[in-house]
Amino acid sequence: MLSLTGCWDRAELEEVGFVIGVAFDPSRDNPKVFDSTFHIAIPSAFGNGHVEGGTSGVQPFFNITSSGSTNFKMIRNINSRRSRSLNFEHLKVIVINEELARQDFITGVLDLYTRDHEMRRKTHVLISNGAAKDVYIDKLPLEDMPGISMDMIDENNQNVLGMIDTREIGMISEKVAANSSYLIPGVYKPQRGDLRLSGAAIINGSTNKMMGWLDEGDVRGYNWVIGEAMNGILEAEGKNGDPFVFEILSQETKLNYKRENGKNVFDVHIKAEGTFAESWMSGLQIDDPKALMEIEKILEAEIKKQSQQIVTKMQEEYYCDIFSFQKLLKRKNYHYWKETKDRWEGENGLFKDTVITIHSDVLISHYMTQEKVS
Repeated sequence: MLSLTGCWDRAELEEVGFVIGVAFDPSRDNPKVFDSTFHIAIPSAFGNGHVEGGTSGVQPFFNITSSGSTNFKMIRNINSRRSRSLNFEHLKVIVINEELARQDFITGVLDLYTRDHEMRRKTHVLISNGAAKDVYIDKLPLEDMPGISMDMIDENNQNVLGMIDTREIGMISEKVAANSSYLIPGVYKPQRGDLRLSGAAIINGSTNKMMGWLDEGDVRGYNWVIGEAMNGILEAEGKNGDPFVFEILSQETKLNYKRENGKNVFDVHIKAEGTFAESWMSGLQIDDPKALMEIEKILEAEIKKQSQQIVTKMQEEYYCDIFSFQKLLKRKNYHYWKETKDRWEGENGLFKDTVITIHSDVLISHYMTQEKVS
């Protein structure tokens, strides 16, 4: 009899609507509610690799929007408008409108999407600088659905120094529980048929509200400071202003902390190794040890500049420790941390006056093939 019981939560594929992405936007009609747009797959219309847009030429997804004050009610309301109930076991992306992120909204979204058994803790979270639902309108080349495209683009962060690592619901919920400030990747839709993941939204740990944006330059510095700059590329200029490219093969950051003269002092040691990948500098003899050393010094100065830029911005403008320096403080000086943990961030917080010194060290281990052309 036990072998005949079947699966307790069995659902027929023909009766389920698989949600690939969700978008949250403010309601224009009522400020007390918000709009949820569900990005739903149409499996029968998926392409087989031969026909763009699906075997039948039908768009392989549809979007439907519902308004309300709670997530659960809006999800159930879809049952009165469409034949299939929504299933979130394949959810890949959640996009939150910037206007909502600046309110106390992220906590409410996380509650359902971490509480319900169907939700995936590895779902990626993004912040849009415009209408969140617009990113699900246009199918992009190569993938069948915009939600799948965004999920895969987000995972390309290792190759782009101006992108932060993916932010999953599980990771964000941990940051919220610890009252730690953090970043969420930004998504932009510059025109029809295109979208771009770039920059990041700053989320304050104590309020869990968005405070502002970091551009690509800021994110590059952030990745250097936290040690996540591997596989990216760094553009720099030689003495004559001619550009060249350094491809990062390995990178690590080590932090040291000490309490000195009544101040918190952090030393950030950044090490990077890679290849001299491209040069527009005429007359450069990269195999000359002296020339190679000069190039390495230029790269070290550029890394230090980018890192110092984001550290200064966070200390003087946003007063948020997105680098988690406070974690090291807790390990090194627990009693002092316990006394000051509630006074670390903010305009009058200790992080603002913390001394943070950047050190950089670059090694060009390979410079590809160099041939002389007459």
